[in-house]
Amino acid sequence: MANLVASAFQFPPAQEDVAVSVSVSCDGESETCFRRFGNKRFRSVLSPAGAGRVYERFGPLTVLVSLTGDECVMGMDVTRAWFLSVPLPQWLRPRSVVRESVADGRFQFFV
Repeated sequence: MANLVASAFQFPPAQEDVAVSVSVSCDGESETCFRRFGNKRFRSVLSPAGAGRVYERFGPLTVLVSLTGDECVMGMDVTRAWFLSVPLPQWLRPRSVVRESVADGRFQFFV
């Protein structure tokens, strides 16, 4: 089921040690992130949602993300989700473990 949903939102498949590129375009208060994982591309739009939180939209899916961490590692945890503006119950909410950091001058993602 998870693979089917991930495919529907054009998320990249699970991979290890894959080349990643990210570019960000800022427009007022929002950012559009273009990501490439291997040969799979996708985009999302981030906008502020109050202290320590952001909304991230992937087409018809919007998630509320709480940002955690310190100056070395940032965590991003999905706390709410909507599909076509309809709130999703907790059991349907996307789950992920996301960490971003910088090591040896390189930006690193763990998703």
